[in-house]
Amino acid sequence: MHINKLVVAIRNGWIKFEEKKPEPEEKLWDLWENTQEDEIMKKLAPAIPAPKLKLPGHAESYNPSEEYLFTEQELKEWQENDPADRELNFIPKKYDSLRKVQAYEGLIKERFERCLDLYLCPRVRRKKLNIDPNSLIPELPKPSDLRPFPTTSNILFKGHNSWISGMDIDIHGQYLASCEKEGVFMVWDTKSSRTLQRYLFFSVKEYHSYLIP
Repeated sequence: MHINKLVVAIRNGWIKFEEKKPEPEEKLWDLWENTQEDEIMKKLAPAIPAPKLKLPGHAESYNPSEEYLFTEQELKEWQENDPADRELNFIPKKYDSLRKVQAYEGLIKERFERCLDLYLCPRVRRKKLNIDPNSLIPELPKPSDLRPFPTTSNILFKGHNSWISGMDIDIHGQYLASCEKEGVFMVWDTKSSRTLQRYLFFSVKEYHSYLIP
């Protein structure tokens, strides 16, 4: 009976046992986990593979066929051409046996150029933007779309007889000064376009001719 009572009490939650806390797990650090730099590299375009060496052909053989040997005319053209324009960077030669083949003089130079090719090869494939230059220029609006804009003159300044060579206005916008080629200097009222002052200036030569008739 006592055991049955304990079982009923446990089922109904009258008796509660202390729950065991889980032991903290030991944290392990992954040394090979993808870092932020790896995520950035994944988003980039695939790298360009390094250039591979061209496989040797029949002309590189120590005993090539007659068709791969240079004639006198071909040898002369090869010597006259620029080294960058030559199809082959060596003269094909024919030997009876491999032990008669001499050491290749351009070996060190070719190895050096190969190292330059590997060093200067771009490692990232960059996408070129095919953009029409004319599409970057903004379209100018039509004059009819810019209205209303002034189409008639509001104030007209009359007084000069020749073309104006200079003009200036004061900082308050009340007076306007203008001068013309003939030496006339005038001061205007900007609101009423009325002439306030009018001066006549002469050059030294004109002044002497004015005094001496």
